[in-house]
Amino acid sequence: MAVPLWRRLAAASCLAIGIGGAAYVKLHFGPAATDSLARLGRPLPSLTVDASGTAADLKDLVAGRKSVIVFYSPTCRVCRETLPALQPFPATLQLIMVSESSAEADPEALRFPGAGLYFDRWGALKRSFAVAALPTILFVDERGVLRYGMVGSYRREWVQGKLREFASRID
Repeated sequence: MAVPLWRRLAAASCLAIGIGGAAYVKLHFGPAATDSLARLGRPLPSLTVDASGTAADLKDLVAGRKSVIVFYSPTCRVCRETLPALQPFPATLQLIMVSESSAEADPEALRFPGAGLYFDRWGALKRSFAVAALPTILFVDERGVLRYGMVGSYRREWVQGKLREFASRID
């Protein structure tokens, strides 16, 4: 028995809408959407992060400088593939790396000698930003307001373009 033309057209339309919707999410929210981007346009919360045994407030770390905060794990394959795309890192931006590991187990820290490396051993920072996937890269302006972010893997050229754009942006 043949399927009526109207049913074939309806099925094709549904498929096209689904593919279009998936492409929209990928283009606008990256490979994996995350609730951390729900903070866009809002100031960062006051949170304490651990830097090799010393505590620092995240708001104080980003105050007065455009910053890029990178949530990652040295055991994450996607992180190891994506983090090299941050190099060369613009000197006008501050890089803050937030790792799930300790300093001894973190070879990524050596790739970015000027970066602030912080450890989120108990996951408080990750939970506060609702980081659902790694790596999550957040762009914070000099007033401490989250401007945009990306989640997952991106091509080097795209990441470098975003870094240059953010570094030269005047708010």
